[in-house]
Formats: sequence, structure tokens, C-alpha cells
Amino acid sequence: MIQLQGCAAVKRSCLILLLSSISLLSFAETFREKENAATMNRKEQQDRMMAAMLAPIVADAAALGSHWIYDSEEMKRRYPDGLKGFEQPVAGHYHANRKPGDNTHYGDASRLLLISVADNRGVLPTVFTQKLITVFADPEYPGFRDHAMRDMLANWKEQGKPELDARYSTVLFSSDADDSADSVMSIAPVVVAYLGKPDLLQRVDTITRVRQQNPEAIAYTQAQALLLESLLLGNDMNKAVESVSQRMEPGAGRDIVLASIQKARQEKSKNVTDATAVCGASCALAKSFTAAFHAWSANPNDLRVCTLAILEAGGDSAARASMAAAWIGAMQGMKSIPAEWLVKVDPDGILQDQARDVVTAL
Repeated sequence: MIQLQGCAAVKRSCLILLLSSISLLSFAETFREKENAATMNRKEQQDRMMAAMLAPIVADAAALGSHWIYDSEEMKRRYPDGLKGFEQPVAGHYHANRKPGDNTHYGDASRLLLISVADNRGVLPTVFTQKLITVFADPEYPGFRDHAMRDMLANWKEQGKPELDARYSTVLFSSDADDSADSVMSIAPVVVAYLGKPDLLQRVDTITRVRQQNPEAIAYTQAQALLLESLLLGNDMNKAVESVSQRMEPGAGRDIVLASIQKARQEKSKNVTDATAVCGASCALAKSFTAAFHAWSANPNDLRVCTLAILEAGGDSAARASMAAAWIGAMQGMKSIPAEWLVKVDPDGILQDQARDVVTAL
């Protein structure tokens, strides 16, 4: 009897050990699954970060040839078969000295901000300012210099063309009048570098003021940063808009941005061309941001379709296409950028390396 009881005790002990082993194995497997899921999610987020930075530059280049054509009849005469993107600028065009695959002045500045953030692992306004001056003050620069850049260069010259270091406030050079999309469409590298950090909006404000002190430019760039951050953290369009509403400081700037989003949503039933005619096709952010948001809402998952629809609508299409492309890239990742478009803009992979440097520095 004692022996039988001993055998039973041994069996119970073995059973406990077996169950414990199974439990440990199950725990280990669950842990590995969670670890793999976390790794996969991180990779997906990094992929979205890459796309949020690169898609605006690609979309800007796609708009080069048809940019700033406001007359729909002129657009039809020039492109009777419709727009495919990357059209050759014609003689007399704002970008006549550029070729397909090149960027507009917007995209050139966006490249410079990406390089600045990649090289310095963060935001150094004086470095970005110096890069802008080096490129845009060069008499051989083949592109267009817009209002913000002309003001910035004029202010820099008035101050004796100083060499920049930490003593200089870059705000002293920037335009207080320009309310176009210069800062909005290039801000993605700053958002990626400071994603989820409490000083994100402060960093965004600092970089915006390198070129623009206009209150509306500052407000829309902050909104763009919050939209991108929310999307990169895995939220949908509606949650991203909630982030803008909740995190922007109450006041005129937030009210203007939210009014733009509301107006874009009110035109939901219209196609992109018709909605752009209502929202506005020109450079002012109260118009361009509104029309871009509508275009994104109409085509949230297809960067090619969204971009071409924006180009067909005319006007400041490069700005609107870049804004919408950043949102789509932040949601869809690198797969959203047509491969043949990316090759035209980044044939050597240098831009992708720079974007990767920003992502891997986190």
C-alpha cells in the first residue's frame, strides 16, 4: 500500500511537472508571438515613416510640368490626353529649366530639410537655414524662388549676409507675410524625428519660422505635424483630426485649421476638380490645405490616383499633392508610392538612404 501510494505521488509529481512544462512552453510561445508582433509593428511604423517623408517629394516632382496652370482650357490644350505625372515643363513655364524627375522649389527645400534632419539627428535651424541660403542664393539655381524664399534672402542680405551659427536667430530672416505651403509640405522629417515626444510642436514651430512667421503658416504646419504624428501612431483619419482639435492651442490658428477641414468635408460629394474650384486652387493655405484634405478624403488609399486628380484640378497642385501624399504615405507605407515614380525622383536611392537615417536614429 505504501509502495502504491508512493507511485501515485510520483505520478502526481510527474503530471505537475508536465503541466508546468506545457505552461512554460505556452508562455514562451506567447511571449515570442508578442515579441514578433511588436517587431512587425515597429517595422511597419518605420515603413510608414519612410513613406511620410518621401511621398511628398515624389508627388511634388510629379506635379512639376503642370504646376501653377489655373486655366482649365489651357490644361486641356497642353495635355489633351490627360495628365500622367512628370510632364516636361514648357518654355516660359515657372519650372522651364527643370526636367522630369526634378522637384519644384518646394521639393528642393523639402530635400534640404530631410538632409538636415538626417545629418544632425534632429532639428538644427541654423543648419537648415544655411542649406537654404547656399542653394537658393546661388545665381545658378535653376528653379523658382517663391515669396517666402525671396523674403528670407532679402532679409539675410539686409543683415550683411552673416555666416550662421548659434548666435543667430533664424527668425530674423523669415517672411512674416507668406502663408503658402512651404513649411507644411516639408515638415515630415521633423515629425518622424520627434514622434511622440513632448517637444514636437516646439520643434515644428522652430523650423517653420526659418522661412515663415505668418500665423496661418505656423498654425497649418502645426496641424500637419499633428495629423502625421497621429497617422504614424496607427490612427485613422478621424482620430488624426481629433488630435488636431485636442492638441492645438485654442485660438484663431486652430479655428482656421478646423474650419478648413470642415469645409473640405462639406464638399465630400464633389470630385476633386469641382471641390478644388470651391475650396481654392491657389497657394494660400486656407485654400490649398482645404483642397488637399478633400482630395485625400476622396482617395485615402491610392497615392497615384489622388495625385493625378490633384494635378488635373490645376493651380498650386505641387503643394496640394505633397500634403495629401504625406498623409497617404503615413497611412499606407512605402507600397503607396508607385515604384516607377520613386525611381524617377531617387534613381540612386540617396533620398531613401537619408530617410532611413532619420528613422534608424530614433
